Amino acid sequence: PLSVVGDDPPAIEYLTPPARSRRAALRLEYEALDDYGVASVLARIDRTGDAAGGAAGAIELTLPLPGLDVREARGKGYFDLTAHPWAGVEVDVTLRATDAIGQVGESEPFTMVLPERVFQHPVARAIVEQRKRLTTNPEQRRDVSTALRAIAANPPMYSDDVVVFLALKIAVKRLRRTVEDPAAMAPVIADVQALLWDTALRIEEGRLGIAERELREAQQALMDALANEAPMSEIEQRIDELERAIDRFMQSLAESVQNREPGDESAEVPPQPFFEIESRDLQQLLDRVRELMRAGSREAAQSLLSQLQDLLENLQAATPEMLRARGEFGRMMQDLQSIMRRQQQLLDDTYEQSQRGGEGQPGEGGPQEARPGGLAGGATEQEAVRRALGELMRQLGEATGDIPIPFGRAEQSMRRSADALRQNMPGDAVDPQAEALGQLQQGASTLMQRMMERLGMDARQGTGEAQLESGRRDPLGRQLPGFGGIDTEDVDIPDEAEIKKARTILEELRRRASEWQRPRLELDYLDRLLRRF
Repeated sequence: PLSVVGDDPPAIEYLTPPARSRRAALRLEYEALDDYGVASVLARIDRTGDAAGGAAGAIELTLPLPGLDVREARGKGYFDLTAHPWAGVEVDVTLRATDAIGQVGESEPFTMVLPERVFQHPVARAIVEQRKRLTTNPEQRRDVSTALRAIAANPPMYSDDVVVFLALKIAVKRLRRTVEDPAAMAPVIADVQALLWDTALRIEEGRLGIAERELREAQQALMDALANEAPMSEIEQRIDELERAIDRFMQSLAESVQNREPGDESAEVPPQPFFEIESRDLQQLLDRVRELMRAGSREAAQSLLSQLQDLLENLQAATPEMLRARGEFGRMMQDLQSIMRRQQQLLDDTYEQSQRGGEGQPGEGGPQEARPGGLAGGATEQEAVRRALGELMRQLGEATGDIPIPFGRAEQSMRRSADALRQNMPGDAVDPQAEALGQLQQGASTLMQRMMERLGMDARQGTGEAQLESGRRDPLGRQLPGFGGIDTEDVDIPDEAEIKKARTILEELRRRASEWQRPRLELDYLDRLLRRF
């Protein structure tokens, strides 16, 4: 007897609600299921309540798959739609999953405002506002042309840029054409909108906008190559292109900060976190991706690239105010590190004295030789460390108005330690010193968190965004768990030993596959194994 098992259509839903990234890209994260494997995933965007848009006006975005024909697929993608006329307009976003025979499963539509770019330059912002009017009220194109003419009539506002002036004049001329048929005017409005967008970008940031677009294209090209199981030579090429795109983007970002005028911060811009990232961290991560690919760990490489995309999409350049605050914070953290090192050294010396001589007297040798002046010298050093902590607490109070409670407890423990050392009782000083060091460490963590919040560097982001931590370093400047400044705790990333072992296995497979005298069955099996990598 035979029983036919039906092929059900795939199911798909949002893993997290669609959201706006820090760089105004649309972030989509999904989960799709199919009994025989998902073939493709895309997102369809329609204007809310706009029946006239129809299929021709919809936006379709292809989302990356973690592999070919996977039964349980999870993925995410970033899409820069800020240049689209619908940016800033309410839309419905629907996910669609397709299986190998063409069956389609859809998610529930998600209504949201399509992310739009917030321009800082007043002229760029005014141009984009008029561009948006052409989308929501195309019949007001003559009013828009009048507004654009007024902007063009004041060249000093946009640094007497001839290109900007000509672009605005062209837009005015085209919008004032007398066309009665709205359908005939639609392509003209679309061309004008594209022209106005490029003009606003030129005024706003010059080279940075181009570098950002190239970076997103390089990221997407590499993710597509991994998803389609492209050969290693193509993936190496894509990684090199991404590396160059990151270098250009970081350089352009730094130039935009240097060229920013004082007081050029817009009150309309929401507070955003600053992610401290070093170029060597990015280089190490890309090198790790290469190693993972050569070892055949494509899924791990995809996970690292996905987290790199999260980080770069949420990257923000530091403002002068941020840099000043971070400089003050860094100086305080250096002072705290010095206090902790001195306290640790004092604890080591006191413990050695208690083990070697107990309650010895100064001048008898033994434990007193560990520090000049014996126990009396230790008491003097402990008092100096306590005063240094008190000065740091005073500075924190003036800067933030709030002193972490553990610092106060550490100061009390230091007092008890100094009293015990003055009485030539190092054994009684060890526990207070250890307690003081522990309280200093707790206070450092508390201080780090509060200063991050003060600088707008909260590691937790809005709904649907990655859980990243700024710099991924502890209060002493050491790397926290993860790699290259990127959190990999929830990703099964092979360590160096596993990668080395995998490379050894690959070399052995290649050696055996080159021995033609082996049985054909074995050679075919080795060829299938090597083809996977």
